[in-house]
Amino acid sequence: MFDTLNNYITSHLKSRFAWSPRALQAQIPLAMSLSLAQNCVPSTFSPVLYGAEILSLEANLVTNYSASVPSAFRYTSPAVQLTNATFCNVTITYTHPGQNDNLVTEAWLPENWNERFMAVGGGGWVAGRFFLSYNAMNGAIADGFATITTDAGLGSANEPSPWALNSPGNVNLYNLQNLASVSLKDEAIIGKSLIKSYYSQDPQYSYWAGCSQEAAATVVNATWHGHVTADGQRPYHGILPGADFTGNKPTSFNQPGIVMTSCNEKGCTDEPSNLGTAWFKLFIAKNETFDLTNMSREEYDALVYSGRQQYESIVETADPDLRQFKAAGGKMVTFHGLADNIIPPGGTEDYYKAVNEVIPDIQDFYRYFEAPGLGHCFGGVSGTPTGLFAQLRNWVENGTAPNQTPIQIAVGNATHNRILCPYPQKSVFNDGCGDASKAECWSCSESPVKSNTTKRAAPMFHGL
Repeated sequence: MFDTLNNYITSHLKSRFAWSPRALQAQIPLAMSLSLAQNCVPSTFSPVLYGAEILSLEANLVTNYSASVPSAFRYTSPAVQLTNATFCNVTITYTHPGQNDNLVTEAWLPENWNERFMAVGGGGWVAGRFFLSYNAMNGAIADGFATITTDAGLGSANEPSPWALNSPGNVNLYNLQNLASVSLKDEAIIGKSLIKSYYSQDPQYSYWAGCSQEAAATVVNATWHGHVTADGQRPYHGILPGADFTGNKPTSFNQPGIVMTSCNEKGCTDEPSNLGTAWFKLFIAKNETFDLTNMSREEYDALVYSGRQQYESIVETADPDLRQFKAAGGKMVTFHGLADNIIPPGGTEDYYKAVNEVIPDIQDFYRYFEAPGLGHCFGGVSGTPTGLFAQLRNWVENGTAPNQTPIQIAVGNATHNRILCPYPQKSVFNDGCGDASKAECWSCSESPVKSNTTKRAAPMFHGL
């Protein structure tokens, strides 16, 4: 449809403006815009997903759409202002027959497309289609990407009690696996199909960007599927997983701690994350009213062991074998804040070392950046590495790996420019440079990746 209409309009314009090539060139983008607008109807799209049944498909043209996206919600890209954008919103509801699930994916196909695809993630217990995802999608179409998000069939509740249990004692494993990995693979296939139908071509490059829980899910997909289909197609050329969306806003008297506690004049007590509390109650004890406050250490250890036995094959992200991902030409860049009080950064470090045990030339395809002072995806005394996605893209498309990345940190009332270095290198001050607030006064040290086969974090926290 697109080609036929475009050829007709272009032919019409040639006869009308045969005397003026410049006028013809000015009219072609308008013709393409009109053609894309007319394509934004349900009949344009017919996605096929093996093992799934499409229940509904809606396509609506969105015009004059504007949004302001702060850098904190983009993690690895700078703030951006989206102004008067036009895009086709395609929303698909589907099910995996026999599993009693209903997943919703939402794709935005911009008029000013850069021939690239970006899938985005969620945070916490939410797979997507909530404010963090939509901020990421705003940024994506501002940069010209076609983009997609999924709710994994779970809605947007920030805790899993609405969907975790079929009944007391019985976990809904289909919902859990949709969150952990399946929905991300599905959205890659669906998204590429929608792009092909709408633009009459495949994306040149495909990316995934996100933080925390959905970053872990992407690592699962990288290890299980190698991000390559049977016919050699890669769902994603580049992956940029980081570490959740909450963070502490520091003041001069309140700095983020590594261990979460609640303190008064009598002392301090643990204040665990509700992410872990929900996991223990709903998925391990399988009892929403389970009391965690009266457990012995032995009971706690038994629950942890039970959780690993039951769910390692669904949610664990500790498998270090990324050889298929590397062979497919994939690139991955990970960052983790060292002041993250939700997900231990040591788990990401250990995972990187484990991958290096399997693949000695790890830096040919995978680089990891530690950010001192950065909290959970954002927050803390450090800014986010807002140049990292552009560097991933440059690595994928031009072969230029990120040897360092700029970052800003708060020092008193001032902002200093520094650099982060790919692990295990450290940022070091150049003696004699004089001004520690300038990025050019810092460089990366040289240090080999050290083997670590005995110290491994719990699988629930690897690769985030």
